[in-house]
Amino acid sequence: MSLAAKGSVSCYFAREGSSDEGLIRIIETTLYSLGYDDVNVVPLRKKGTVRTLLKEVFSLSPGCSLVFVHRDSDNVDRNERRNEIEQALIGFNLSSNQEIVPIIPVKESESWILHALNDEEYAERVGFSEVLGLPSRKDIPGLRNAKEELERLCAVRDEKLCKGKRRRRGAGFSSHRRNLFESLDEIDYLNDCLSFKEFYLDLSSRLF
Repeated sequence: MSLAAKGSVSCYFAREGSSDEGLIRIIETTLYSLGYDDVNVVPLRKKGTVRTLLKEVFSLSPGCSLVFVHRDSDNVDRNERRNEIEQALIGFNLSSNQEIVPIIPVKESESWILHALNDEEYAERVGFSEVLGLPSRKDIPGLRNAKEELERLCAVRDEKLCKGKRRRRGAGFSSHRRNLFESLDEIDYLNDCLSFKEFYLDLSSRLF
């Protein structure tokens, strides 16, 4: 066991872009599900290579025991992104109680929201229960652009809420996405999502 189970945990989150900070909610939810009762995720609000971001983390907190590194898989295999992160770790001389955990949605962070929207309870909570045209869970990993698909669905929902009044496509999308991430407070919403399952199993194997 590399990290103490239960109690409190503080960690850093090195994200790919500012729009991916919603993943903090998923990290928190996952850590709570693993038995922690006090979770503090510190976002590193800086862009750069994985190695540059890790250097920044360890300059801020040399003894930091847990760091999440986010990379969307985009159009390459998830394992390739994982290898990129592992290569970036060469030369850091981490101690046995320091863990760097990849978080790699396939293909984009928004894919995990689309996956959750297939859960009836989550869809009801966020007002998507009557939105038609949602891609099925099996089709989501193959979407060309999950962000555009989620934006389209948000526009459809807004159209329904406005009772047919036209709204400019994309208006308020950043806020919509932030709220959708914030509502991901149950890992059950991501059942059968392979890339989340791999993240969950990887994290739990490091903590216990």
